[in-house]
Amino acid sequence: MLGRSQFGVTEDFFASGGNSLAALSVIAKIEENLGKTLSIGALFANPTVKGLAAVLNEDSPDIEFAPVLPLREVDSTDSATSKNTVPLFILPPAGGLGWCYAAYLPHIPGHPSVYALQHEAFTNPNAGYAQSLRELAEGYLARIRETLEERQLPSQFSLMGWSVGGTAAVEVAALAETAGYEVHQVTLLDAYPVEQWQGIPEPDEQESFRALLRMGGLPEVSAQTVLDLPQTLERLRDAGSAMGYLPEDKLGVCLESMRASAALMRGSNHLNFGGKVVLIGVNHDDQPYLDAHGWEPHAGSFRTVTLKNGTHPDLVNPERIPEIIAEAF
Repeated sequence: MLGRSQFGVTEDFFASGGNSLAALSVIAKIEENLGKTLSIGALFANPTVKGLAAVLNEDSPDIEFAPVLPLREVDSTDSATSKNTVPLFILPPAGGLGWCYAAYLPHIPGHPSVYALQHEAFTNPNAGYAQSLRELAEGYLARIRETLEERQLPSQFSLMGWSVGGTAAVEVAALAETAGYEVHQVTLLDAYPVEQWQGIPEPDEQESFRALLRMGGLPEVSAQTVLDLPQTLERLRDAGSAMGYLPEDKLGVCLESMRASAALMRGSNHLNFGGKVVLIGVNHDDQPYLDAHGWEPHAGSFRTVTLKNGTHPDLVNPERIPEIIAEAF
């Protein structure tokens, strides 16, 4: 699947070039040869042979939906791998899942630990949805704090996020700075300040389906295309996206998270972060109210790069990620 005859038990499937289509092949082979069913999300959460063996031998339901999903963990006791590496926390887009970031792993410099945060409602049906950007950011920071403390890591990290995840990352950084954490860098993937969304109508059902396609890494569909849920899922499956295989209850969380995210983006104010913010954006001729330089009042240091001929979904397109990383870091 990866063009190799041998694969180490601790090698990362995605960091070695694996993608969603190859992941589906792995799952099919496991079922064919071992007679065990594995979800694609479990492979995202456990991308090594060693990790998959542990999952297949124990009951670990919904591990791929955990509020903190370790995409890569570096042994903090190994000075050869952990020296000078700062963990990276990636915040989810509106749908609340962090799976779309797996393709970034081979390209992030310095080989840091990488954690994707996800909406708590995926594993806790009683979890509510944040009513403001501040509330959302406070929840994210609490999970970052717990992760650092559990692993006895220093109070320092970097942040990254696509779309709503990037907007929230600046708020998290501001709160973390006030709490005494060192935030090395905030990388925004086509994300814009909340004030630029004030007065813009909230997305309708059609836009929610389009957002699901973006989260699955699919290109934009034409404005004339009318979608429904079955058709949207079929498009995702045909493209080999894990999003197309979500259980019905998890899909419901995605859609509700999108609705809540759209609401808080139109009714919040930003805190200011005194550190470094880098935006990798695209041209938005159809949304002239989105202006990258709107971040300047909210950041101590700000730099923006426009992805040439890029679209919003390109920020999680594996083919564009090397270019994005080269500009961001």
